[in-house]
Amino acid sequence: SDARPHGTGSWRGKFLFPEADAMSEGIGHEFYERTKFAHVEIRLHREEGRPAEEKPFSGKRIFDLPPPGAVELPPLDFFQLLQNRSSVRHYSARPLTLAELSFLLWATQGIRARPRPGVTLRTVPSAGARHAFETALLVNRAEGLEPGLYRYLAGSHRLGALEGPADPAQAIFRAALEQQMILTAAATFL
Repeated sequence: SDARPHGTGSWRGKFLFPEADAMSEGIGHEFYERTKFAHVEIRLHREEGRPAEEKPFSGKRIFDLPPPGAVELPPLDFFQLLQNRSSVRHYSARPLTLAELSFLLWATQGIRARPRPGVTLRTVPSAGARHAFETALLVNRAEGLEPGLYRYLAGSHRLGALEGPADPAQAIFRAALEQQMILTAAATFL
């Protein structure tokens, strides 16, 4: 049987959110109406409106990464993975291996498939497979890499060194409200 209150289309109806009546004629309703998908220009659905797979990288130092499957992961039950998840802010002094870093980068924006030119299916969702986000990171300790700022080049599964401040760890530390983990983590994904 349907346990929803009569007359509501969902649990967001008047039963749970009596203030919804007040919003139906206010600014919230206006925002909803003006941002409906029907108002989006048709060109967004065409291929010529698709952004490039990746912004060009003009840096001089590019590093090859091992394939993402090169890291050995223990078998995990997905439920247990979620059940045991916790935040950790005290890190090992051991540097990340390039295989570990490669896997973590692939997990953030890695390309799983290219069904047609200019279209990438990645490890993360994106409306229309447009993937507007990129992964940058601060490396403090990773085998084979100098400490510094890097950008993940998902299209080629490589890492590009970014120009930045003389002490990027301190700059990111200050920008992150002086959270110590920025200085102690092997890498911070930005």
